[in-house]
Amino acid sequence: MNPDVAFDYPWLAEPLAQLRQAYDGGRFHHALLLNGAPGMGKSALCQYLAKTVLCDAAPGLYACGRCKSCHLVKAGNHPDWCSIDNAELSIGIDEIRKAGEFVHKRPNIAKARVITILGAEQMTEAASNALLKTLEEPAKNVYLLLSCNALSRLLPTILSRCHKLTIQAPDRQQSIAYLQSFNGALNHHQCDILLQLASNAPLKVTEWLKSHSLDALNQAEQQYFGWRQGQLAPSQYASFLGQSDFAFLLFGHLLKQDMTQKLAQGGADNEDLLASFSAITHAVAQYRQQHEQVKGQNQQLALLRLINQVSRLL
Repeated sequence: MNPDVAFDYPWLAEPLAQLRQAYDGGRFHHALLLNGAPGMGKSALCQYLAKTVLCDAAPGLYACGRCKSCHLVKAGNHPDWCSIDNAELSIGIDEIRKAGEFVHKRPNIAKARVITILGAEQMTEAASNALLKTLEEPAKNVYLLLSCNALSRLLPTILSRCHKLTIQAPDRQQSIAYLQSFNGALNHHQCDILLQLASNAPLKVTEWLKSHSLDALNQAEQQYFGWRQGQLAPSQYASFLGQSDFAFLLFGHLLKQDMTQKLAQGGADNEDLLASFSAITHAVAQYRQQHEQVKGQNQQLALLRLINQVSRLL
């Protein structure tokens, strides 16, 4: 990982400055919990902080990127860094127990030891209880850096023993500037649509852009308006929506825009429109639930039913 990765995300500059100030003032907590919505860069900041703590050359929470420790962190095999993430969607007790054993060992080459737990809300109950023991008995020169998407899924006793820092979504203009620096072909309209789909999480948008071209975004818009204007048969549009989750997500976004515009123009008919739009929202939510929970359902047929139902209600 690039040693200056945190600086690639301008909205992280302020929380990083706060942490540096606390570190320089001797107030940096031994257990830091970064929380916020997905796609804000919490994991990247955790890993950058680990790099800064382990760096041999740079003072404070900075990483030189050139010393032995920085190179070992970049290679992912620093002996004084234990990294746990939720790649398997669950963090078990064995991983946390190993981290607990790691805490009580002496540093090998750095001045401290660091444990990062990314996606801490994915810990099992047993793993959470094991981590609690580590938090209750902090070892000298050991830092635990956690990231979390949902504080409500962590034990209150864990929350009470961590310093919590919320990573806020950047403002829209800052997000657009970042996305256009990531992909110079993005225009303001495209950035705005993608950010709305991602709840203004820039890194969620960049993940989409890695797997979907701008042509896919333009095509999804064209297909939607083709269906709405009667130029595309419902069966054809259902077939298109079934090709990717991204296409269906954009369908929901454009549908919401459509309904909002109709309400603004509705006048005396707003009560009927609200009833129709409530039914549409329920139908879309029901399809999503069935798509996620019902195995073996005929997706094409389910989408066609949804499209026809929405057409009748619009």
